[in-house]
Amino acid sequence: MIRIRSPTKENQIARVSAIGKEKLRSLFY
Repeated sequence: MIRIRSPTKENQIARVSAIGKEKLRSLFY
């Protein structure tokens, strides 16, 4: 069973992780 408490928080974490990946890419490339 998968519980979804607050999809907004999950979306925020996904956005932050995506931004972090983009920043790391910009730093390395």
